[in-house]
Amino acid sequence: MSIERDIPLKEYIKELEQYIHKYNSDELRGDELVIYNEKLKVYRDLKNSLDTAREEGIKEGIKEGIKKGRTIGIAKSLLLMNTSIEVIEKATGLSKEEIMGLKD
Repeated sequence: MSIERDIPLKEYIKELEQYIHKYNSDELRGDELVIYNEKLKVYRDLKNSLDTAREEGIKEGIKEGIKKGRTIGIAKSLLLMNTSIEVIEKATGLSKEEIMGLKD
């Protein structure tokens, strides 16, 4: 079974879900059962891949958020010590606009 398609992945997964829920594998025979099992396998593989990617994305986002929060904390501390904007830019990697926004 080929998963090449002209529709977005989420729609394709939804179609697979509808197909799987429409039929009872106990009632299918022969080619129909083979097709059902193939679609079920593709659905489970795609769903698992998407769920894993989502979890990894969330973990990465949290990690980046913590890193950015630390960077902002350092920049605020440097501002309180009257460190120049240019030095803060170099030390933190934040843009001048981001640093200026921290003054408010």
